[in-house]
Amino acid sequence: MLWKKLAIFIFFAIFTLSLAACSWTQYQGALDRTASPPALNLAEIPAFDYDRATPDIAAEVKENKQNYQVYFVKIRKNDFSLRSKNARAFYFEQKTAPGEKRPLLICLPPTGGPIELAKGFAEYYAQQGFHTITFYRREMFFNPKKDLEYNVNLIRQSVIDVRRALDYLAQKPNVDMDRVAVMGVSLGGIIASLVSEADGRVKATAMLVSSGNLPKIMATSQYGRVARLRNGLMEQYKLGCREELINYARQSMAVVDPITYADRLDPARVLMINGYQDNIIKISAAEDTWRAMGQPEWRTLPVGHYSSFILIGQAKRWTLAHFRKVLGLPS
Repeated sequence: MLWKKLAIFIFFAIFTLSLAACSWTQYQGALDRTASPPALNLAEIPAFDYDRATPDIAAEVKENKQNYQVYFVKIRKNDFSLRSKNARAFYFEQKTAPGEKRPLLICLPPTGGPIELAKGFAEYYAQQGFHTITFYRREMFFNPKKDLEYNVNLIRQSVIDVRRALDYLAQKPNVDMDRVAVMGVSLGGIIASLVSEADGRVKATAMLVSSGNLPKIMATSQYGRVARLRNGLMEQYKLGCREELINYARQSMAVVDPITYADRLDPARVLMINGYQDNIIKISAAEDTWRAMGQPEWRTLPVGHYSSFILIGQAKRWTLAHFRKVLGLPS
């Protein structure tokens, strides 16, 4: 009987939180704006430039669903001196009629946790008719055993991996490269925004429990790996206070901070979702990002970083509606 009572309690807790989230959701920014025509021929951002030579790519069918097939894709290319040598991804390819094209959605994972979270997003969008691709992390980000330059290069490599995947998928006749979107959770949202800023092929963006202003995240996040990296940096470089750490991180991390390139984004093409009780990515960092990006559509919820996943179904519906609106797809 105890397990039944526990199950009932969990159900009502989730139900109550869902109602609270719906009633307390705050909408700000570009809800009713019309997206401007996509920017063409954006100047290359040096930090995310890469060798355009076709890399060694392998794709193997893993699942055959009614409307799509799932491939495991490996891109054998490394642009920096990293431990990981390959980019790995799952590609959900729609089964299409001759001459038919479908939109493409890129789903990027957080710095921790299993691939299943991002893969769940990818599968959801595949069921809605999108080609989707979701990446494994090459390595754990914010590694306290590595210096800051290594962590910065890992972010740069992750952006380049997505751009190479776009090159690969652009060759497929059933991919509509005029309707490409990217979304990411936590660290994946940082990568997603950088991809959008670096590559004009991306037309819509969603950042979930994510933000820019990496120096502030470095100084305030209560995520264990970030805290250990922060403490190590402060000890190594004799940084006496938070402001000194922020100034040091600003110099080192500007090349991978979404705020640096925020003026390259159309706010009507961006959706942000954050929890204002988040102690991993503070709401103040998200607000800095929202302002820098021109005040895009921004939904804030009374949840923390991890408790936000209780509302993952709602986040999927919001992002789907955003992508359909921006990409001009039927709802």
